[in-house]
Amino acid sequence: MSTGSHCFHCGVPVENAARFCLEVDGKQAVVCSEGCRKVVQLIADRGLSEFYTFREGPADSAPDNPDQQGCWAGYDRPAVQQEFVTTDGTGTRRAHLLLEGVKCAACVWLIEAAMLAVPGVRRITVDPLTGRAELHWNPEQARLSELLAQLARLGYRPSPYTEDETDRAVVRERRMALKRLIVAGLGMMQVGSYAIGMYAGAFQGMDEDIAQFLRLISLLVATPVVFYSGAPFFTGAWRDLKVRRPGMDVPVAIAVGSAYGASVWNTLSGSGEGYFDSATMFVFFLSGARFLEMAGRHRALSLTGALARHLPQVATRVVDGRTETVGVLELQKNDLVLVDPGSVIPADGILSSDEARVDEAVLTGESVPVRKRRNETVVAGSINLVDAISIRVQRVGAETVLAQISHMVTGARDNKPRAMELADRVASWFVTGVLVVAVCVGFIWWQIAPERAFEIVLAVLVV
Repeated sequence: MSTGSHCFHCGVPVENAARFCLEVDGKQAVVCSEGCRKVVQLIADRGLSEFYTFREGPADSAPDNPDQQGCWAGYDRPAVQQEFVTTDGTGTRRAHLLLEGVKCAACVWLIEAAMLAVPGVRRITVDPLTGRAELHWNPEQARLSELLAQLARLGYRPSPYTEDETDRAVVRERRMALKRLIVAGLGMMQVGSYAIGMYAGAFQGMDEDIAQFLRLISLLVATPVVFYSGAPFFTGAWRDLKVRRPGMDVPVAIAVGSAYGASVWNTLSGSGEGYFDSATMFVFFLSGARFLEMAGRHRALSLTGALARHLPQVATRVVDGRTETVGVLELQKNDLVLVDPGSVIPADGILSSDEARVDEAVLTGESVPVRKRRNETVVAGSINLVDAISIRVQRVGAETVLAQISHMVTGARDNKPRAMELADRVASWFVTGVLVVAVCVGFIWWQIAPERAFEIVLAVLVV
């Protein structure tokens, strides 16, 4: 364990080493702040200091008061929990969370070991790649606010994770596309290795039984590539033909299907060439290109989700001089809301305090703080930077500026520009022209050299 001039927990430089120093497993550890000291002390007191031995890198810097940051008590309200908490038949509740600061398997081990020791927690699972977690607990033994505060004390700030049907569809599409791409890649490599052997045998001589064996093995390997990995091309071509608007899937499906069909016929008849390597390679590279295209669409889709999840789930409302923690969706127009420094403004409103400095980078992209004065407008998603402020709510939920930006991003993604619509119309004529040219080329070569007509037509379709 290092005791140098860098924080033992988060790794940032420490200017006053004597100010924050504690003992961990008999050795002195220097930390940068009171927040990091509390986290290290908690981990050491629970006998989980092995985390610092096996972690892959420094953790995020911990806030000084993790228990107060986020208003955990508000998450005990049923109106707030209905967005991300479910209950099974035995009464156990399950919360879908997003944890900040999860970086490696050691973080997962620390979270699971620490939380399973808390009374009422039945199970917790954490994905180290995404930071998503599922917390199962008995509501009769522990409140959700207490469990969220425990996670914050460990240095992993929790927030609700709400997954809608769009998110689930994106995950399903990505997994299926990745499976098809993996099958196509493995099949292409195997069939390619067999093809190299047959090409070498064509120049150096090869027994016909061995050549036929390689063709049969290529057939077995290429079949799942064509019919599983290449299935989207065939279904897309059939869909385009049914609506009489041929797209690029049509020549692709014809090329792959023809190459595979001719190769199967030649293999079973024991004569002619095999094109299994060309068919599998074609499927793999096109699948790879479409996977990258899909990843770009998903990134655009995740932008709208990130904007929506930027807003807090709870807010502090002032009623008759008293404060109460409520769900953001429970706020109404003209409610007076208190926003602590460092917190996100939950709704559009009018500033009731004398002045405020807010960060509107999520809306404008500008990181320079903006000074607001009394009766000026503040927007949801902005971060209050300095002192606690109060705002008079004007718009909540779908009416906020942030929600409107999200809707505009969604509309820009879903609505095709006129240039793209024109390109789609031209593409159908282009594909039809390609098919006509292929037929004409095939007819001409059938008159010149019938034995070469098929491979030349196939080359026209592929190119």
